[in-house]
Amino acid sequence: MNMLSIIAAANEAVIHAEDITMNNDAFMDFVLSSIREYAAVFFLFWGLFFMFVGALGVYRLPDVFHRMHAASKCSTLGVLGLMLGVILAVGTLSITTKAILTVVFAFAAVPVGSHLLAKAALKDGAPKWSGTITDEWSKSQTAPTDMD
Repeated sequence: MNMLSIIAAANEAVIHAEDITMNNDAFMDFVLSSIREYAAVFFLFWGLFFMFVGALGVYRLPDVFHRMHAASKCSTLGVLGLMLGVILAVGTLSITTKAILTVVFAFAAVPVGSHLLAKAALKDGAPKWSGTITDEWSKSQTAPTDMD
């Protein structure tokens, strides 16, 4: 073997190593992209599951207070799952920002809204389920009958 053939063989090995590196990078991009897509699908189905359970709870539960509980708990978890799925599926900065703001707003507004609706239903005298064990508001001195 002369020196020229050794240099040619080394050059060929370097080119082949670069091809392997390029193939590994493409493979890793494919793997990471697939993981992100599967995670997005998982979170979308997670959000869909909680939304479905909340809708089923609103349909099946006996009184307004139980129904409100199902609607508020499941909608906050459902929105969280759906927005996480959107963030992973789309992944742009503007979509991520909007999704995070949506989750923050939902986590702040839904519990407050359901609490106010429950107080209004209590003040209005909404019928309670016959299996209700205790009603702390009716025993309280500050029951919401004096709300304006």
